[in-house]
Amino acid sequence: MSKKKYQIRTIVNCCKKYFAGVPVSRIVKEHKVPRSTVYYWVNKYRDIPNADDIPIKGEFNNLKLKYEKAQQICEVLKLVNCNRDAPLRTKLNELEKLYGQFSIHILCEALGVSRGTFYNHIFRNKRENSSYAKRRAELSKAILEIYEHNRGVLGSDKILSILHTQGYHTSKKMVRELMKNMGLKSFRVGAKKDYKLWKKMHETKNRVK
Repeated sequence: MSKKKYQIRTIVNCCKKYFAGVPVSRIVKEHKVPRSTVYYWVNKYRDIPNADDIPIKGEFNNLKLKYEKAQQICEVLKLVNCNRDAPLRTKLNELEKLYGQFSIHILCEALGVSRGTFYNHIFRNKRENSSYAKRRAELSKAILEIYEHNRGVLGSDKILSILHTQGYHTSKKMVRELMKNMGLKSFRVGAKKDYKLWKKMHETKNRVK
């Protein structure tokens, strides 16, 4: 079920009334807006002294999102070895190399490929000799080397930073997934959990005594 969109004037009026001390129950009844939505708007725009300035912040946020999106698209275009005029097969193969690093929307928009076509390509090529599988294998090897070189004390965040310095373009989600598949976890994290468990058992034992 799609989320209902409200006019900016409704948002402004609800926030103005809330900040003026009007009960939420009355605002909900007058504007036919869910209570949770009213609280969401209030928390989102609480830092704006004048509720009439909410549309300005909304426009600013939209421009910010568009700017960040354009930056990501530019990054994709720098990493691929083709342009939007290249054959579809070439574009799909290049985008597959970046799968997991950027959102599907960004990848497909960068080279003008439909998301459905790209999804079909990914699912069809997820086999041992695919570039996606090879990339995962290469990343897994690099992660394992970093993990063992540092005697297992680094977590996914630190390993991701080192991968970036080594020239690997990947995401925190991918690193965590590969570490989980290989059964790798920071010894420090494990030691901390073991200590908490020991402490809990020790406290329980003392209470029994």
